[in-house]
Order: sequence, then structure tokens, then C-alpha cells
Amino acid sequence: DISTPGLNQRVIHFLIERGLLSQQLERNNRELRRRRDAAMEACERYLPSGSRWSSPEGGLYLWVELPKNGPTAAELYISAIQHGVAYAIGSVFYPAGGGTYRIRLNYAVNRPAEIEEGLRRIGRAWREMSADYAELEKAPLL
Repeated sequence: DISTPGLNQRVIHFLIERGLLSQQLERNNRELRRRRDAAMEACERYLPSGSRWSSPEGGLYLWVELPKNGPTAAELYISAIQHGVAYAIGSVFYPAGGGTYRIRLNYAVNRPAEIEEGLRRIGRAWREMSADYAELEKAPLL
């Protein structure tokens, strides 16, 4: 592999030579499950009613579909950034269109407390923006 950094290759080689790779993978999987579960619990606590997600059986990301009575994922993004948190906007993963209300959350890179705080901030940003949506619907166009 000529594109993986040499240090990463050396570490994997070291783990394989010493028979530690499977042990390390088990540890990684345990920690990823813990972080995934923390993300799903925080979604339940902080995201708006009507948000949907499913439990990933592997991987590093949690896909969330936001309710359609508020901002799209792209509209929410700047507000989320202003609240100090980011996510991947779902529509960039749908080349033929779609994913407008979907966000991809990486739960692998942060500890559970940071995951919880990030989802609290996303939920707050959504609530603030969705309040503006409710006002827009009440306001006459002319």
C-alpha cells in the first residue's frame, strides 16, 4: 500500500507480528459500540421529536433524518457551526438528489461526553431555527 502513511503500516505490522491485532480490534469494536450507544441516547434526549435513526451494526457514523417541519440539514449547518458543532450534510451523499433532511454524525472520534454535548448543541440549533419556521408560516406573504 503506497498511500497509507508509513507509521500506520508499521503499527499494523507490529500488531500482527506480536499477535495483538485481534485483541486491538475487539477493544476498538467495544469502544465504538459504547460511542454509538452514547450517540443514540443523546439523539433521543436532544434531537427534535420526529427525528429518526437506526442503530448501525458497524462503521463510524450515525445517520439521522430530521423532521420536515424545520430547517433542512444544509440550512441548519451554519447555525450548528455557530453553536460549535459540525456534521456532514446528507444531500452531498445523494448524487441523484435526496438526503435533504439527513445528517451524518461521526461518533467514532469523540468521547461519550463530547458526543452528548454535540447533540445537545445540534438540538438547540434546530429548535432555534424551527421557531423561525413557525413564524414564517404565520406571517402573510404580502
